[in-house]
Amino acid sequence: MDLLEMDDQLTIVNQSTEYRISKKLIRKVPYFEKMLSHECLESKENKVELDFDKQTLEIILNLVESDYAIITIEMKYITNTTFWIGYPIETIEYICALDLMVYSEYQVFDAIMRWVNYKVDSRKRYLERLLKLVRWCHLNEQDLSKIKENELFKSSGFEPIFCAPRKVDCNCTFNRAKQNFFIMIEKFEKSTDLRIKVLDNNLTQLVSQVIRHDPCVSPKLFHDEHVSDLLFDTRKNSLRIDWKRKKFMWFVPPQPYTQLLKTIDGNIGYGTHLSGDLEPGEKIEDGSLLLEGDENFGLIYIHAGRLHYFSRQPYINYIMFPSLNQCKATILNDKIYLLTNKRKLYEFKIEVNNKVLRRTWSHRLWHNKFSFTNTLLTSNPAVY
Repeated sequence: MDLLEMDDQLTIVNQSTEYRISKKLIRKVPYFEKMLSHECLESKENKVELDFDKQTLEIILNLVESDYAIITIEMKYITNTTFWIGYPIETIEYICALDLMVYSEYQVFDAIMRWVNYKVDSRKRYLERLLKLVRWCHLNEQDLSKIKENELFKSSGFEPIFCAPRKVDCNCTFNRAKQNFFIMIEKFEKSTDLRIKVLDNNLTQLVSQVIRHDPCVSPKLFHDEHVSDLLFDTRKNSLRIDWKRKKFMWFVPPQPYTQLLKTIDGNIGYGTHLSGDLEPGEKIEDGSLLLEGDENFGLIYIHAGRLHYFSRQPYINYIMFPSLNQCKATILNDKIYLLTNKRKLYEFKIEVNNKVLRRTWSHRLWHNKFSFTNTLLTSNPAVY
């Protein structure tokens, strides 16, 4: 390694573990960019000592080395460290304003409170300044009640600002607890390689990665965190991707996942079974589709012009159902959307109390220039 390469290398010592990475790459992370842009000891010696959560740091380094455009990190990995309570107010303010992945805005509130409480006498003056970074519009009633019972919050006299989430100048517009991504799978001619692209809600590309086929990717149901499954066609093929090794394999997923669901759920029944009629004359071959919605797996089944919905996948009989090849479908809240190969789009409302699947509307998409053969319907609500 020549002197120029050595000068570009940053040594990171985190909890006695040592890492080496290019300064040019690590500057993608604002924290390191700020550190290396100043005349501080770390920038002169090409070495920095940290007390980060090991899992978080390794995720960051792997993503940086993979040349990903944007790094998404769960907030718990940042705040659940001894380093968090030692950050200056400017760093806490910067992190809490980011679009980090959180399960609830209460997580942001809790992180702020832990930082303030560590040196409450000197830090409570910053409380109102930090509480403005909580996106109050996206808190549920249960979390709001818990916050209002917090003694430090009550003594602060802070009044949360609630605004319409879709208001143009509202700081709460982006819901950090509901981050969605679009995935594109591109095939190469005369090659088994694939290109995986990940886009955010605004269709900004975050990842573009070429992966090579390898049947030896781990087949275990519980795999490493750098391995993930794309369940885009549960009847034929889905992908298991090892992002670290840039490899993938094809697999047919129903059996292990249904067994896992049965183990967790403890119920192998059909759950709620509702049905409704398609339009008269709509001819679709019998078949079923496994759908994911509201963090649960459901099943739709078309038979003799009727659409059947099972709120809980019938584990035992699922494999017996033929595959539904003439439709695309998805579930969004209490509605099922069905797109047939004849360009007919249906909406069915799931009315559990009335024990019916009610067809609320249907519309034929007449435009001949559009083909829906490779279309995927997703349960992602539009934001206006």
